[in-house]
Amino acid sequence: MATDWSKVLEVFGSGIVGVFVVMLIVQLLTQASTWVIDVIERRRAAGPAEPKPENQSAPAKG
Repeated sequence: MATDWSKVLEVFGSGIVGVFVVMLIVQLLTQASTWVIDVIERRRAAGPAEPKPENQSAPAKG
């Protein structure tokens, strides 16, 4: 049985390309999730906006 080297190289090459594509996708997803986490942390660090205090000089109604 003869080895079809062109088929061997085709399968090997497609495997390498597949691994490269998967690693690229993992890297992009990692960067995106890190960016989302940073945005959330910055919003939490800024804190909620403080409500305006009510005017104390106005006479009380009642």
